[in-house]
Parts: sequence; C-alpha cells; structure tokens
Amino acid sequence: MYQAEQAMQVERRFHPRYPYRVQVEVNIDEHPFSTTSVNLSEGGIQLEADNSMVKAFEQLPHPPQCIIRIPQPAPLSLACRLVVKRRLAQTHYLLGFKFLFNNDNESEQLSHFISTLTN
Repeated sequence: MYQAEQAMQVERRFHPRYPYRVQVEVNIDEHPFSTTSVNLSEGGIQLEADNSMVKAFEQLPHPPQCIIRIPQPAPLSLACRLVVKRRLAQTHYLLGFKFLFNNDNESEQLSHFISTLTN
C-alpha cells in the first residue's frame, strides 16, 4: 500500500523537485528566520524548520504566507504559501511551500535558475 500511495504523490506533482541545500531567509510577518532548503521546483520549495518557525506560522491567518529569499547568483525573494507541515522529530519539521508569483518575471527567473541546477 505504501508504494501505491507514494506513486500517487509523484503523479500529482506538476514540477519535478531538485535537491537544493542552501541557507535561505524566511520572512514571517516581518520576522526573519534563517533555515536550510531541502529541495526546489518551479512550483515550490521544501525547507527544514524548528519549533520557533512553526509557531510563527501558527500565529498567522489561514492560509499562512511568507516571503522566502533564495540566494542564487541574483537573490530572488518570492511570496509563498505554506501547504505541507511534516513533523520528523520533536523539534524538527519539513515545510512545503507553494510559490505565489506576482509576475511572469519572477517565474522566468526561477525557471532559469532551476535550469542551471539540472545541467
């Protein structure tokens, strides 16, 4: 059953994920947090999180949103919505975010950056 569930999750993805481990800045309601990314796609990003970051998101109205600053050759700050919270240990989480592009330029910049990761 687990393999069937895993296959269903893969089929739902619009964009492939690529490993991307760097320090990113997450701005939650004007409060900056520094954390590590896990992977990146054209649709979103997965980050590691601790209790303080998770609690900050819990204080926001639903659906929680933030700004994530991705350090690439030219840093890119993108509005995001928290869509997945997975607890791995008592103080360790994985958070999944969907990008909320404000314009085509942001989407194009991210696409170009991801293409450099895959070559």
